[in-house]
Amino acid sequence: MGSPKALVSYQGTSFLEHLLSVTNQPALGIRRVVLGPDAEAISSQIALPPNEIVVNHEWEKGQLSSIHAALHSLPSNTEGMLLCPVDHPLVSAFLIGSLVDAFLVTRAPVVVPSYKGRRGHPVIFSAAIFQNS
Repeated sequence: MGSPKALVSYQGTSFLEHLLSVTNQPALGIRRVVLGPDAEAISSQIALPPNEIVVNHEWEKGQLSSIHAALHSLPSNTEGMLLCPVDHPLVSAFLIGSLVDAFLVTRAPVVVPSYKGRRGHPVIFSAAIFQNS
């Protein structure tokens, strides 16, 4: 692509900045942004608090290694994890709120949005799934 996906322009901002904006909701606790080989370039262009950055040094192993890096950075009392892949920016604050509400009401192991019968992103995973990983 010529630049990190996180920095791709979307509606006047970057993919990552858009996702940070729509996930900035009181019901969500701590936030982690997992960065790979372009961590410095992204950090220099987007103001991220240092405690939110997780650098995945094993990024070559694929997206699952980034998920593992995020999981290992979470406190033990975490109830769940909202996973927002940076290359899926078509997410609204309303969608995030709806997913969080569904998770809090149902306590389902996985909460996933669907559109016309197809599942999509972002996804919420209950800590019951990953606590001992």
